[in-house]
Amino acid sequence: HLFGRLDAHFVMQGQWWRLITYLFLHAHISHALLNVIGLFWFGRMTVNIYGPGRFVFIYLASGILSGMSHVLLAPEMPAVGASGAVMGLFGAVAAGIWRLKDSLPK
Repeated sequence: HLFGRLDAHFVMQGQWWRLITYLFLHAHISHALLNVIGLFWFGRMTVNIYGPGRFVFIYLASGILSGMSHVLLAPEMPAVGASGAVMGLFGAVAAGIWRLKDSLPK
């Protein structure tokens, strides 16, 4: 059914795996490129602040929660892409920088 994109109808019928698979699909090359750039910038910082294990957790948790929000708030629109997960990394980096502000070089 539609190659794993996030579709509220299928998610509500029990296809919960779509909350993960949609993170790896993109509408077009520029969409994928923008997510890769964001992942490169904020992913490296997230790994430096929290470590690789927590990076994976933050990425997946952000992506799944973003997908759940999308299903609840815009069920008529299918979704693809990792933008919600990348924004979660951005938020984690901002929180990490705030937490480490006294130990970072000026």
